[in-house]
This record gives sequence, structure tokens and C-alpha cells, in this order.
Amino acid sequence: HSLDGTFLRKIACCNGGSVSLLESSTIGHIVVHSRTTMSLQVYWVNGQCIAQIEPQERIESIAIGKNGAYCVCGSANGLLSFRSLKNLEEFKVVYELSSYGPIRSIALSPDEDFVWVLSKRRLSLAFWNKEPG
Repeated sequence: HSLDGTFLRKIACCNGGSVSLLESSTIGHIVVHSRTTMSLQVYWVNGQCIAQIEPQERIESIAIGKNGAYCVCGSANGLLSFRSLKNLEEFKVVYELSSYGPIRSIALSPDEDFVWVLSKRRLSLAFWNKEPG
């Protein structure tokens, strides 16, 4: 791979706040969280904002499913939330991990049947049904 390339575009995001977390999908989604404005936003790679919310908790980590249909967010309160990338609505929340502290990192298995969560206090494994609704 070459590191040569051309600058394509700049995306102004987070309502003037700083970007705290950024994840991209394989099909062109960019998920951005700002701790200063407490906003979570989804953009297309062309810069168009698809969805924006102000979640009730500070997000510490984000992972995006391979198909680009959802993201998984880990919060400072230890909650694991699954959100649609179309509108950022939650379709599943896992509360059982909250006693382990803030969720620092999230990884999805290749088949997306498993979610690994690294919290402040331990590594946990959460099983879930990957179909929304």
C-alpha cells in the first residue's frame, strides 16, 4: 500500500465541539462522538449528516457492524447500547455490565454473534441476537 494520496474533504461536525471518538464502517459510515457537546452523529463518507442525537450518557467506545446497519456504544455508566445507523435509535441495551464500570473498548466477532467488552474492571463477553427488533 502507498501512503500517497489526495486530500478529499473536511467534514465540520459536532456542532463546534471537539471529536472524542471516531469509527468508520466498511461501506462509508462515519460515527463521531463529542464529549464537549455530548452529541453522537453519523455521516456518509461524502460529508452528509445522516443522524444526530444527544445521548443521555457519555460514550467511551464505539464499534460498527460489518453490514453498516448498526453500531454498538459503550458508556461511562457501563451500559452497552445497540443503535441503528439510520437514525441512531437504540434497539437493545445491555444493563448487566454496569457494575463493572465504564466500557473502554468493544470488539465484534467476525460473524457478529458475540460482543467482547473491556470495562474498567474486567473483560466480559455478551451474547446477543444480531437482528434488530
